[in-house]
Amino acid sequence: MGCRPDAGVGGLRRGDVHEYAIGSRVVRAVIVSAGQYAPGRIAMAPVAEVDPKGKAFGLAVPTGAADPLLGSVDVGRIRPADPELIRARVGTMSAVTMGRISAALKDFLDLD
Repeated sequence: MGCRPDAGVGGLRRGDVHEYAIGSRVVRAVIVSAGQYAPGRIAMAPVAEVDPKGKAFGLAVPTGAADPLLGSVDVGRIRPADPELIRARVGTMSAVTMGRISAALKDFLDLD
């Protein structure tokens, strides 16, 4: 299970959803950083599956029908990502969802 050939910083784009290895687990996460502002650094937020009981958590941003995954992006768990641990690309979040993620990150980080 190796990295994709373009899994270097240059081949990753804000809004892309990838599998990401954390120890023996593989989670899905969305890239929330923009390369032009932080070259060489990648920030990702995990995507949690839909809770069958409908419970929300933390700073959850729900995904929509146009997104590659159903669930919620937990912007409160944003983390720097190691490019060597980024695996297969799952898809790209819609512009609508990325707009909601941006607003949630601004709120979470208390940015004006």
